[in-house]
Amino acid sequence: MRKFTDQQLEEIAHRDLAILNTVRGFCGLKMYQDAKDELAKASIFSKTLADFLEIHSLISAENNQWRESLRCAEAMIAEEPENEFGYQFRADAIRHIHGASAAFENLAEVVQKFPASPLIRFNLACFASVSGNLFSARKNLIQSFLLADKTGEVDFFHNLALNDMDLKPLWPEVSRIIEISSKLNQQRERKSSC
Repeated sequence: MRKFTDQQLEEIAHRDLAILNTVRGFCGLKMYQDAKDELAKASIFSKTLADFLEIHSLISAENNQWRESLRCAEAMIAEEPENEFGYQFRADAIRHIHGASAAFENLAEVVQKFPASPLIRFNLACFASVSGNLFSARKNLIQSFLLADKTGEVDFFHNLALNDMDLKPLWPEVSRIIEISSKLNQQRERKSSC
């Protein structure tokens, strides 16, 4: 097995960081093949790190390579189990391999691990809506907006909900759902101040 000096490892890390930044740039421009080609240049050391696994999972998903995306998401979860995005990527890959109901069940298993994540609840709403369970979709969308209200991201999730085709059956209700979640938050704040 080849041994590397500290200087060589530092040079590899510096080069891999530059590669990762280039890959992110290509992804931002939706140039996924160029991103994939650039990512292939990274060292074996970096390809097992969560940042590289995340971008590899994203590129695989954009290329409809769902099994590869799932493999990267699983590796990402093993590398950083406290990073919710590995679970999000895994659920998205599962959706495309096994369907929205399986993705819902998979992501629902980690809700308690990330109780403050509006994105997990939002994705649960999407999976439920696609599965035809509009009651669950509404419930999770309300939870998403409740959590987003606490982080100041309601406008972001509002726009996301109105543009996500998975939630199309709920589009006429999105403003009302936000209103309900806002009132629920106000009630909770009043109760906690008493």
